[in-house]
Amino acid sequence: MKATISGANFNRLIDAVKYFVDKNCTREALRYIQLRFDRELCKVTAYGVDGHRASKECAMCLTVDEDFTAMVKVPPIKANGQLTVEISRDDGYAYISYGDIQFRTAKPGAMPYDVDDVIKKAVERTDVMRFGANVDYLMDALRSLKTTGATGRRPVIVEFRGPNDPIILRTDKDNPKMVLPTRISSEE
Repeated sequence: MKATISGANFNRLIDAVKYFVDKNCTREALRYIQLRFDRELCKVTAYGVDGHRASKECAMCLTVDEDFTAMVKVPPIKANGQLTVEISRDDGYAYISYGDIQFRTAKPGAMPYDVDDVIKKAVERTDVMRFGANVDYLMDALRSLKTTGATGRRPVIVEFRGPNDPIILRTDKDNPKMVLPTRISSEE
């Protein structure tokens, strides 16, 4: 069981899901990124989940010799974008290698639930209200809430009034942060 992917695609894939795994989780499988390789489509889907949040990211591979799943930890060193990264699985262990570097991941237990199914059910709901927002502005608003204190004890409240109204973020009623929506097309 072996697949190859460009270093740039591998880095993007890991970066997109690494914030959704918990290094200190009591369920060992939730400390890993799940990589599912599809030979027919020559692609990999990465899943990160920690019980409170989930992420799914897809990337094209250079080669995939058969369908397989590998559980990997976030590599401590990023791959050079020009190199080819090889991911393989043998006896339950996952191996990531690029250049002169190779990482081996221990065998975690099975994923406690089907992450793809959880994400699919949430995304395919039809009773959805959609809003567009500039990601930089949204991140700035969230960062500013972090500095107002008490976010460890109070959740961030996100208020949506309508598709053309501002998105309001707050931890209390005295310190609201506002982000104006952006137009989105019906295809997005």
